[in-house]
Amino acid sequence: MSLKKLLFISLNEFKLLFRDRPALLMMVAVPIAVITVIGFALGGIYGKSGDFVKIFLPLVDLDKDSLSKSLIEVLKENKSLDLKEVEYEKAYQLVRDENKAAGAIIIPKGFTTSYLDRKPFTVRILTDPAKGMEVMTIKSFVNASAIKLLIKSLPPQLGLSQVEIKEENLTGIKGNISSFDQNVPGFSIMFIMFGMLVGFSEAIFRERDEDHTFQRLLVAPVSKSSILGGKLLARTVIGMVQMLVLFAFGYFAFDISLGNSLSGLFLTILGVAFSASSIGVLVASLSQSREQARSLGTLTILIMSAMGGCWWPLFIEPKWMQKLSHLVMPAWAMDCFFDLMIRGKEIGDVLPFLGGLYLYGIIMLLVGVKLFKFRVE
Repeated sequence: MSLKKLLFISLNEFKLLFRDRPALLMMVAVPIAVITVIGFALGGIYGKSGDFVKIFLPLVDLDKDSLSKSLIEVLKENKSLDLKEVEYEKAYQLVRDENKAAGAIIIPKGFTTSYLDRKPFTVRILTDPAKGMEVMTIKSFVNASAIKLLIKSLPPQLGLSQVEIKEENLTGIKGNISSFDQNVPGFSIMFIMFGMLVGFSEAIFRERDEDHTFQRLLVAPVSKSSILGGKLLARTVIGMVQMLVLFAFGYFAFDISLGNSLSGLFLTILGVAFSASSIGVLVASLSQSREQARSLGTLTILIMSAMGGCWWPLFIEPKWMQKLSHLVMPAWAMDCFFDLMIRGKEIGDVLPFLGGLYLYGIIMLLVGVKLFKFRVE
């Protein structure tokens, strides 16, 4: 091996890299952007973002006596709980109808009296299983607060084992919600985007710049809209079939819930495949090479997955990031999947989220087609 030739080849590779400045920029921009987004998203868990994870928790005090008031004070000491005292009917509405709260605490009448009479007493929690991790966190906080309350009581009137927390499922159609009910739709969306954004964008560059398929099609009696539309249709169908296979696997292997509306589920899957393909067109239109398309596509997928709830529940993100979540496509899709698959809602109940999902795809497609070039200038 000649050292001179080896160095010459290496220097030539560096020259090629530095000539492609957008690709060079993306090499640094992609990891920086992903690190930043994930750091902000998980910052609340460690209390490093200036704001702890906040869980909205309605509370109904039917007892209104000394021990119930003490329990409320102990719960308010928890920085992760955004506690709000409400009426009984409002608690049901926030959890069951509006889905704004993952759970609501009900302190029953006679709570203090049972404690003083050395009898077991109960704290009820109304829950929305579609927010399973949030519910689990609430239950652990309530249990810890109840234990802390009893330890602070001097002298304690009864054993800690006699404190019972009863969960009442208000929205779930499946008794036992597992991590797969969140992970199957979330990771399916992410991998569909990888297939549509990266695969679609790279295929377009290969056919346009390498084997010149586009140039041959353009001299044929085929319109540009037909060429791009045909490719979009094919990729959408491929993505839809891929997602149906993943959901079927989740159903048979992990017993995930498919809900009560298969038509609503099908329309959501179709919307995800269409929107992912449309974003693929936009990524291709903004890139000048396959390498740029690969980097920009990866950046888009990772940021959308993190912000849109594909990897983790949105409640762990800072409030400002939760408000921005619907700027990315997965958030609309995850809202549909949770409502249909776990809460058992019908297609009419998810029309606003379905509309947002399809509108997102239409906007991305129109912008992408407007910017797309069939020939290299």
